[in-house]
Formats: sequence, C-alpha cells, structure tokens
Amino acid sequence: SLSYFGLNLRLTFMRQPCLPCLNDTGFLAVLYELKRRFDWIDPSIFGHLGDGNLHFNIGSIPSNLAFEHDDEIRDIICRAVARHNGSISAEHGIGQITRKHFLALKNPTELAVMMAVKKALDPNGIMNPGKLLPD
Repeated sequence: SLSYFGLNLRLTFMRQPCLPCLNDTGFLAVLYELKRRFDWIDPSIFGHLGDGNLHFNIGSIPSNLAFEHDDEIRDIICRAVARHNGSISAEHGIGQITRKHFLALKNPTELAVMMAVKKALDPNGIMNPGKLLPD
C-alpha cells in the first residue's frame, strides 16, 4: 500500500454505476459477488440520496490490486448493476472505458432508437464517429 508520512493509505477509484437507494439487495448482491471473487477488495458506497442513487468507490489493500484487476471488477459491477435495474453509468455519462458494457448490456430496442436519433441528427456520421454507438 501507499505510505505518506508513515501512514498507510488506501487508494480508491470511483465507479459511476448506480443503483436506486431502495434496492438494498442489489447493492448487497454486488458487494457479495466482489468479495467472493476478490477477498482483498475494500468497497464503499456513497452517493446522492437526494436523487435516489448510490455509487461504488472501490479500493484494495494493498492499493495496487484494485487497479491491476480493473477490467474484472468493472465487468462484475456492470453486469450485476444491470441485473438489478441500475445504471452502468450515472451522471457523468458512458465514456470509453464503459462503452463495451454499455453496448453489451443495453436493451437492443433502446440502442436502435439511439442509433436512429443519431442518424437523423448526424446523417453524415461526422459527430464523434464510433465513440459510443456503433458506426
């Protein structure tokens, strides 16, 4: 772990997936799945009670393990959040890191509507081609 002035620090990285606050079983299921796979993981939950959503903050002891297993952790969280009617990305948008999960887990009908809207607004495909939706 990282040491600063003799103190051991826990490094974390934030996950933007969110689940409704009332879905306690969803959070417990995700945490259980993470702890079952990674006994060293040190997750915390935080968020926006006002808008009814909570997020994950993932850390590990030692601190490097969460970063080394980033893809596996992200996959477990995204799939579990989708199973519990959450969002794989909350108020900050999808981003390139979460794109593959977005495309794999989004309802095909919703993806088709998004692609139709993009095609109507960008018939020449010049606005961020391939960034989120398939070309």
